[in-house]
Amino acid sequence: GFTLAQIQTAVKPASFSTPSISSFPSTFHAPHTLEWSFEIQQEINSRNMVTISYVGNHGYDIQESVNANMFASATSTKNYGGPYGGLPTAAADGRFVTVTQYYNNGISNYNSLTLQYRHSFSYGLTAQFHYTWSHALGTIAYENPFNLSNSYGSLGFDNRHEAAGDVLWNQPFKASNKAVNGLISGWTVGLKTYIYSAAPFSATDSKIATSVNASGVLTPLADLLVPTAFDTHCNGSNAISSPCLPKTDFASYPGSSAGTALQTDWGNISPNSFRGPGYFDIDMTLQRSFAIKEKWKFVFGLQAYNVLNHANFANPSTSNQSVSAGAFSQITSTLGPPTSIYGTGQGSSVSGRLVVLTGTFTF
Repeated sequence: GFTLAQIQTAVKPASFSTPSISSFPSTFHAPHTLEWSFEIQQEINSRNMVTISYVGNHGYDIQESVNANMFASATSTKNYGGPYGGLPTAAADGRFVTVTQYYNNGISNYNSLTLQYRHSFSYGLTAQFHYTWSHALGTIAYENPFNLSNSYGSLGFDNRHEAAGDVLWNQPFKASNKAVNGLISGWTVGLKTYIYSAAPFSATDSKIATSVNASGVLTPLADLLVPTAFDTHCNGSNAISSPCLPKTDFASYPGSSAGTALQTDWGNISPNSFRGPGYFDIDMTLQRSFAIKEKWKFVFGLQAYNVLNHANFANPSTSNQSVSAGAFSQITSTLGPPTSIYGTGQGSSVSGRLVVLTGTFTF
């Protein structure tokens, strides 16, 4: 029941750091999701089929949070001539640094349409190809304390267009000549292709938090001054050696030499309003089966990941998504495949071509 000053006095000569606290609603709901789907399959013939499917879902009661204790200190008055973004000039409760208030106001929406073609078992050939258009939206943690819906936008995995296909051919032919048959039989060839359109990223301003108050203020979204820059695609051709988004397209922060308007609000664009590079990859497998005895078999082959050694670039890093960063909107790394022989999460260390030799003996 002590005040902050009483606690600090009571524990002297030890120091007492101002704590933080979390606050939950009186009724805390588990997240809910409504899902629906519709599918049509049409058989062309016994070996070919086309499928059209639609999938959608809506999520609600998703956990969101905001710091209810943020304020604009004297630093804000110095930099902005007054409190930033409508914040109070002092913390609502000085006994705490941050008061994280949780809500159940988060929502998400997803819609997708998929076209799929499948071919099976004709002269040893199986193949399938699918194309998906989708749009994923939801609330993201760029909270405006006066308008929580301001954090609603495209989600980070909103690759609007996705195409993938695979082909596997087991050589089915046999020759009457034993020598020729030994050369052509037992081969298996496979290809996989992945093509994704650009993933989104946000434009923020990390300098604002320290320009307002040393703690308690989140990094806000940026203010876009040039509407035509909305939905700009930063890719390997325009964002490797130079920024693809000029800083002058955005409002500036205190002390900036950009000469543009000063940002004094929580951003005028939604999260993930810009796009990074697309993704393209071809994987291949080639193997040969040797029959040793009736039930003994040896299979030797190779698997090649990113067989074309095509460089896929990542989005600008989180730090480079801030307009106050020296390398704002620049791409500084490549993107690895979703998975590889090293597993997931290896990043650019496995972004180039990898070839794996394999040998299998079955008996």
